[in-house]
Amino acid sequence: MELFIDGRLADMDAACPVSVSVSVASVTSPEYGRTGYTKSISIPMTARNRELMGDCEQLMARDRFNASLHTARLEQEGCVIMEGHVMLTACEREEEGGRYRFNIIGAGKRWAVHAMQHTFSSLFPDYAFKLDGESIAGSWTAPVPVRWLPLQRQRYEPQNASVGLVPAQRVLTETDYHPFIHLRSVLHAIFEEAGYRLVSAFVDSAYFDSLYMSGNYPTRDATLLRSRMDFLAARFGEAATTADSGGRVYADPLAAYNTVGNIVDTADPDEERDGVSLKRVFTRGGCFRRDGERVVFVPPYSVAVGFEYRLRYVTGYRMAGSDRLAGFDRIYLGGGQLHRFRIANRFPDRRNEFRTGKEFLCIVFDHEEGLSYRLVADCRTGTGTVVQRTLAQFYSRSVKVSTGVAGTYGNLRMQRQEASGSFVDFVGDWALYDGYVAETGETEVEVTLRSAAETVTPGSPKYFDTLYFAGADEGMPFRLVEAEVRPVFLPHPVLGDTLSFAEAGAHDMNRMQVVNALREMFGLCFYTDEPGRTVYAEPRELFYRNDTVVDWSDRLDLSRPWKVSELAADVPGTLTWEYRSGDGASAAFNTANGGRLGRWSVQTGNPWRWSQERVYENPLFTTSVNLTGFVSSAPSASVVAAGDMDASSEGTDDLNFPAKVVHYFGLRELPRGERWDWPGFAESYPFAAFHAPECPSGIIVPESPCGGVSDCVLPEESDAGRTLCYEDRDGAAGLHRWWDGLVAVYAGGVRLEAWVRLWSDDIEALIRPNYLMRDFRARFRLYVDGEWSDWRLEEVCDYHPSSPSTRCIFTKIV
Repeated sequence: MELFIDGRLADMDAACPVSVSVSVASVTSPEYGRTGYTKSISIPMTARNRELMGDCEQLMARDRFNASLHTARLEQEGCVIMEGHVMLTACEREEEGGRYRFNIIGAGKRWAVHAMQHTFSSLFPDYAFKLDGESIAGSWTAPVPVRWLPLQRQRYEPQNASVGLVPAQRVLTETDYHPFIHLRSVLHAIFEEAGYRLVSAFVDSAYFDSLYMSGNYPTRDATLLRSRMDFLAARFGEAATTADSGGRVYADPLAAYNTVGNIVDTADPDEERDGVSLKRVFTRGGCFRRDGERVVFVPPYSVAVGFEYRLRYVTGYRMAGSDRLAGFDRIYLGGGQLHRFRIANRFPDRRNEFRTGKEFLCIVFDHEEGLSYRLVADCRTGTGTVVQRTLAQFYSRSVKVSTGVAGTYGNLRMQRQEASGSFVDFVGDWALYDGYVAETGETEVEVTLRSAAETVTPGSPKYFDTLYFAGADEGMPFRLVEAEVRPVFLPHPVLGDTLSFAEAGAHDMNRMQVVNALREMFGLCFYTDEPGRTVYAEPRELFYRNDTVVDWSDRLDLSRPWKVSELAADVPGTLTWEYRSGDGASAAFNTANGGRLGRWSVQTGNPWRWSQERVYENPLFTTSVNLTGFVSSAPSASVVAAGDMDASSEGTDDLNFPAKVVHYFGLRELPRGERWDWPGFAESYPFAAFHAPECPSGIIVPESPCGGVSDCVLPEESDAGRTLCYEDRDGAAGLHRWWDGLVAVYAGGVRLEAWVRLWSDDIEALIRPNYLMRDFRARFRLYVDGEWSDWRLEEVCDYHPSSPSTRCIFTKIV
């Protein structure tokens, strides 16, 4: 063996043996070897070595050896066995010379050190996102590392509408969306920022490319603020008025007309009005009170605070399109904050349900005055003949339509008369409704808005009399049914803010925690080629190769003892994989269905430890459940739920929740007659799920921020559905398929300790993955007990070139 210090050959003698150990644990555990290794070695004080060491044994030496970094490299027959930096530990002088003693400090996995030392939120330093409707909708398909996906926050019970039979229309705002971060981009960024290249067919597969984890907003401990100035204010009753000439209604108690008075009345649970008291309200320190006719928030000291407004009101409407109603669809919160949304037209279009003897209302929304329109349909008569019939011809915007002519009607279409007198198909907006539907009426709206943080002081308190509702026609009726206001002390973003990644991904963790969480899901193995600055990562089921077979049968040293042991003897009777505890929706799912969502247990068959269980809990992610009925205009839309419905009325201004992981499929087509809400108002919506029993159809797949995907073939991938549960569920293959091989090894595997004659290039192959291919990923062929068998190499213990053989540990391939 040859030693090189600073690239120059050093003298060695028999008194400085060096042994090397390498283990597959460095592959299966990302943090194994993170801090590197240290080998103690000594060399004689020869003339050559004195020149290399700089006479550091002299007490009065001018330059000290450890004052600067020096490199060391051990080679055997041209193969690099070990390299690192040299740290001198002692100089031992003797009459016949002496020895230099030092440590060769090998480099650890620098990417692992980097990931441990850097926060997750410091990734993607150039990311900037303006929180508005256009940017939110654009993130659903653009190649960006963060997508803002809808989230059904379990905070309020749905309530019945006070008008009509349809429930109140809940309008989506920016608080109904949450950042979800592309995990493929995260992994590549973690390694790239550490100076490595990640090579992985699995990570670059279409399957992994669809994985996203929920982000997190910056937060702070608001306990003290809540204890001193928190409040929840509400109204005693309803208030009704009409829109002024500008289409507005004000929440100003000092206005004489077109006002509903204060937006809220009190935060005192003991106050009564007409025998009514409000038990849910509260105020800390009397910070919310009246100042004459107005309500005001007066903090005991200066504080930066926003406010959350939960509003439910009845608005008059006019049908403005087949997808929207004109009414009070704008709310001004003061300080230049005007929120615009759309009131969906939820009346179903019956053009495919026209039949004899029933009256319908036909409306041409893109109507032009003075032009003639006609509604035609194909009618199949009793003889089977299909004829075109004109159901109505009219000049007005709307007309009642019915027919007494028997037949089966279909393919209804609107036509418009041209200047030549001929009729052509009309491509504008029109619809056919049930005959009882009116073009004007009333509908109920529910919306939750947050205002931007502002500085409020005792001398400059917050009044709530600048809020108004707008967007209606003059004279349209308005009735405020319910209103609640509460302060928001957390620095969460509001509409119009520009966010960095540090504000969208503000998880309190380092980057290695994400790596470990993904490893726990898929059994990822990270094989680090430190000299080549490359990391190979694959699930265990894909990591090991079957195309490279290394025959070491003639290398076995039969003169040394063997040791055979059964792996099952050290394994508990039950192995369990699960996620962290979920939220309220997951708990309700578990109660309704039994068991625990995302949990998988397997018996190892060990009779000696049958009652013991080893649980592998994902260190980061929780399960999630999708719910429908979240969006009034798209009741079939399936949206990820988060939070707890049973949360206390106090202190629920935090929009954060434990980290979730989901598949984002893309834009999913809605059934006919349904339309997504703000933003986009389209006939599709962004669909994400932790568990999707059926692979959705009609999907517009988003463009990946990492470019193309690999053609990696995944084991047991089902077309029936896709799930991130460890267990199989609803026909979808669970993540246990990535652990089945390891479980089989635990249950029926055999470990062999044998002595093998090794050469230096064998060690180099293990240190440099994919270099000579004879590494831990290969199959090792051994002739044991009179028969051939295949093994995986686990560890090489204390290799030294002068030793005739080296102890090696193998695990039999089951």
